[in-house]
Amino acid sequence: MLDKHLHGAAFISITIITLVQVIPLVYTQTVDAYDNKTVVNPPPELAAINNTLTDNNVTIAAGSSSPKNEKNFVPPVLHTGEGAIVTWTNEDSALHTVVSKAHAAGSSFPEFDSEYIGPNDTFKYTFSTAGTFDYYCVLHPFMKGKVVVQ
Repeated sequence: MLDKHLHGAAFISITIITLVQVIPLVYTQTVDAYDNKTVVNPPPELAAINNTLTDNNVTIAAGSSSPKNEKNFVPPVLHTGEGAIVTWTNEDSALHTVVSKAHAAGSSFPEFDSEYIGPNDTFKYTFSTAGTFDYYCVLHPFMKGKVVVQ
């Protein structure tokens, strides 16, 4: 009976040590200051995990349909990693689109095309390959943005 009790205690100790060793590796990150904002850069082996934790959102700003508006897609350039899902949200009162300028290899169609995004609606796209993806609004061609996937 004592033998079984000791064996269970040894197992628990090993489990706790293993968890203590794993947790610091998962949450270790480097923080850089940039324009009074904090940018978190995880180690490369955690990039896939980070893509689900970071803010991969682009806002279509209110008033974007006017060429006089200084902000259209916010941020105008989004940096993210492979496998990231980027969400565009239309906060304007007009319809908009999000269409890539680049075409997939061997295709005459854009890499992504949201079709019409109504006010308060969203469009999501998963970036599965690295590259720079320029995009624009078909209805308002002066609206341009970029997603850089590393």
